Amino acid sequence: MKKYQYIETNTGNYLSLHIQSEQLTKEYNSSPYEDVQKKNLNVNMNISKQVSLSLEKLNHKEYVLLCKTVGITLDNAIEAASNSKDKVLNIDVYKEKEDVVIMIDNSFNKPIDIKKIGTKNYSTKGEGRGLGLYIIKNLLKNSDNLILEQNVHNQIFSSKIIVKQN
Repeated sequence: MKKYQYIETNTGNYLSLHIQSEQLTKEYNSSPYEDVQKKNLNVNMNISKQVSLSLEKLNHKEYVLLCKTVGITLDNAIEAASNSKDKVLNIDVYKEKEDVVIMIDNSFNKPIDIKKIGTKNYSTKGEGRGLGLYIIKNLLKNSDNLILEQNVHNQIFSSKIIVKQN
């Protein structure tokens, strides 16, 4: 069951949206927020209040896939940012036309071969890694409503998760 909690931010134009699901609770033992605090990251988060109704329209399978995609992408971003000099993590959730966009940007240290992102065992973090994005990319092949785009620009790695509204 999806639960939404809204908390006003300083600007008044955005709301923080906390999504809890049984699936996320089972898969992730610690909160990403705890990792961010421990790693002393510079975090900017903006979430448009327009997105909540759009996300409520997802069926259970798509919702679980979205949670996995955001979870793995966010875990990777937190780890990369924490190992970088700038320690930057930006999260923006907004509507783009009718679609919902979840944009996760992070600083990083090690060179990234963008063509290899999402291929099995490719990782900038060393041996025995590189399965998370590979699994997500394969799962997303079966989704008509979720798209993951990734690129690098000016030492920022960007992951754009698009939730199509059909």
